[in-house]
Amino acid sequence: MDGFSLKKLEFIKVKEMLEKHCSTSLGRTHVQQLEPVSDSAEILRSQAETTEACHALRLYPELTLAGAQDVSPFLRRAQIGGVLEPGELLILYGTIKCAERLKKTLSQDDFDLPLLKERSIRLSECPALQQEISSCILPEGEIADQASPELAKMRR
Repeated sequence: MDGFSLKKLEFIKVKEMLEKHCSTSLGRTHVQQLEPVSDSAEILRSQAETTEACHALRLYPELTLAGAQDVSPFLRRAQIGGVLEPGELLILYGTIKCAERLKKTLSQDDFDLPLLKERSIRLSECPALQQEISSCILPEGEIADQASPELAKMRR
């Protein structure tokens, strides 16, 4: 679609209104990058996903993205051997718990939301990482005594 048509349709204003409803920075970034689509199959699928999401929010208002944050900077740093701070690990933990909660809820048999269920299948709960973070980092962001034998010994 050409720029003149987008301006006449006030596409930027629509995106700004949508952005106000995003609960994560990833969602806001996604909205900022949205462009009109002309493929009818993609349009129909997006509309069906939106309908499912609205239906899910009406039936399950507790189904939120609470706890999810953009952890991509942390993951990039960890991939190149960087060390994450305890607070960053807690943010990662919250995001993983959110993914786990969404996947568990959307995978229930009585959930008749096939497109959302299909998306949720790709979410990873990372149980080993969850366990490691929760046993080593206290909710206040402090490193737990049992994080390592050496630390426990030093603190004793």
